[in-house]
Amino acid sequence: MRQINMDRILSALYDALPYAEDVLSNPAELACFKPGVVARDVKAIRAAIDLAEAEARIAASAPDLLDALRRLVHPMADDTDLENALDVIARATGAA
Repeated sequence: MRQINMDRILSALYDALPYAEDVLSNPAELACFKPGVVARDVKAIRAAIDLAEAEARIAASAPDLLDALRRLVHPMADDTDLENALDVIARATGAA
């Protein structure tokens, strides 16, 4: 299986979005596209960016998430471990 480089995909999406939005805001350029195609593509690009950013956050947080889980399942786990886990989850999901 080919490895996906999320940084390159995200960079390409960031680069493509302004062009698609520009076409969307210029009715003369929209005339050469089927109705709704550009708007659909802009929506798809934004959704792909959101997904790629979420996946990047999860990947970057994986070591901290694993550590938090290990701390939580330890017999001596306490409220500090729970607070740590909630903090790590918030960072991983972008809520922090």
